[in-house]
Amino acid sequence: MRRSPLLPSSGAALLAAALFVAPGALALPTPGAHVPHAVAEDPDGMSIDLAWLRGRPTLVLYEDKDTSSWNQDLRDQLARLAQRDPRSRVVAVVPVVDVGAYDFWPARGFARGAVRQEAERSGMTLYCDWGGGFRQALSLRRGTSSTILLDRAGKVIFAREGKLSPDDARTLVRLLLEQVGG
Repeated sequence: MRRSPLLPSSGAALLAAALFVAPGALALPTPGAHVPHAVAEDPDGMSIDLAWLRGRPTLVLYEDKDTSSWNQDLRDQLARLAQRDPRSRVVAVVPVVDVGAYDFWPARGFARGAVRQEAERSGMTLYCDWGGGFRQALSLRRGTSSTILLDRAGKVIFAREGKLSPDDARTLVRLLLEQVGG
């Protein structure tokens, strides 16, 4: 029997399906999953590992230069919350910037400077993911914004990628307040 050139063989169909399904399947850690070691460093080379933050609710904001504006409303809302509710300061906020595209000389120095400057402007420590290890440890997709909330035990209780809807932002804030006893 001769195959039509327009219809893929079953092996090709499986490969095509895997190519289209795999990125979505690896997009985020699943709720209830324990987060593995995920290490990033600040512009001065000081490391942070999510495992070190167990015992505190932890909010991970993972972005790159093209997605950093997607959830600015959420970051503004969280800043206002921190000002009016001191309990929210118990949450470890870990903003991580995907700078893997700049992991070569001399671009790395310029990227460090830009991240340092943005950290000063925002008043927060920003962490760099140079080789993609942090992103890979959490099964995040490159080129999108990811927002993950971990409970005190290091389990995922909220995970979304892309620009958060107003409902997702409200859910995140509610879960965050529940974690600090509010």
